[in-house]
Amino acid sequence: MRTPPLVPDRPDTIDLGEMSCDACPVGCASGRHAAQFCPFIIRHYERGAELCRAGAPADYVWLVKDGVVGLGGGPGEPDHLEALRLPGGYIGLECLVDASYRYSARCLSRTVLCGATREGFLRWMRASDERVRVVVRAIIGDPLLAARAL
Repeated sequence: MRTPPLVPDRPDTIDLGEMSCDACPVGCASGRHAAQFCPFIIRHYERGAELCRAGAPADYVWLVKDGVVGLGGGPGEPDHLEALRLPGGYIGLECLVDASYRYSARCLSRTVLCGATREGFLRWMRASDERVRVVVRAIIGDPLLAARAL
């Protein structure tokens, strides 16, 4: 397997290609092409930034636009890595059914994420069947979430 190239002017960044808003399933389901509102806000994080901690209140959902996020760090195992989230992957979808995060999430490179509060995400999702399908596809396509039987 070939290692993705490092970006020369940003040595803590791995170039995996960025997901544009036009290709984003949340943006598309939000009607971005028709100038509709998307609940996700773009934020930039440095390598090593902690997004959430296992057991903490699940009050935010993120979509990876660029970079790599590691999931793991259950109680007693802060450095154990369970999975990676690459562009297009979600972090925190357990907020749909649980009050707390199942995994800790840490940025393994400079990362661009789109995030929404739990309430904002739920309000957005309930607005149409297409949006529910986007979320269900994400859950079904995620072996870590599917294995835990949301």
